[in-house]
Amino acid sequence: MTELQRERLFPWLWGVCSAAALLVGHYVWGLQMPTGDSYKSALLTLGGIFAGFMATLTALLYSMRDETFERLRDSKYLKDLLDYLHEALWSSLLLCFVTWVSFWVPDSCWFLQVVLGGLAVFTMAAIFRIAKIASSLLADR
Repeated sequence: MTELQRERLFPWLWGVCSAAALLVGHYVWGLQMPTGDSYKSALLTLGGIFAGFMATLTALLYSMRDETFERLRDSKYLKDLLDYLHEALWSSLLLCFVTWVSFWVPDSCWFLQVVLGGLAVFTMAAIFRIAKIASSLLADR
């Protein structure tokens, strides 16, 4: 597996493995995710902060020096970088939406809690990936 393939799979692997671990934990050990409006409010706020961070990062990337931007475009890595950025932004917004929907779903619906847990981990991993790449690009600024 190449470095680029690992980079692409990183958030997906973490999100799916986390959801699977929560599912196994629920069935095997009776693990319960946190519930209640305060938990959901915090998760909704976190998703909103992540989405704002991604929007700010997009603006920073588009304001890079022309040489750096051209080098990215010439290396054909710009498409991957923008895909990563969109993945992180949309997963943040999806986290907000699913959390918002969860306010009307009973806390006993453990499947939604597993989805929220996996989605939260996926979002954090996607943001970690793009932040790591963006910080190295901005250091070149």
